[in-house]
Amino acid sequence: MLRNGKTKLTNIKGKKKLTNEEDHIVHYDYYPPIVSKADFNLVQEIVKKRSKKAVRAGNEKIHIDVLFVTNILLD
Repeated sequence: MLRNGKTKLTNIKGKKKLTNEEDHIVHYDYYPPIVSKADFNLVQEIVKKRSKKAVRAGNEKIHIDVLFVTNILLD
């Protein structure tokens, strides 16, 4: 998504002023996606699970999740 028109100038040498969201120009699917929606949603679920558990980096479970996601994405 590309969003234009978020700010406007008050005058030539003026400050930028934020505009209302209704005045923004929004372009959906302007850029081709880098990651598929399915892969994005899968990774977002894994990130949510990790943040709830508050696992430290020393735990081996993090590495297992990374290997799991990597295998899914490479297949």
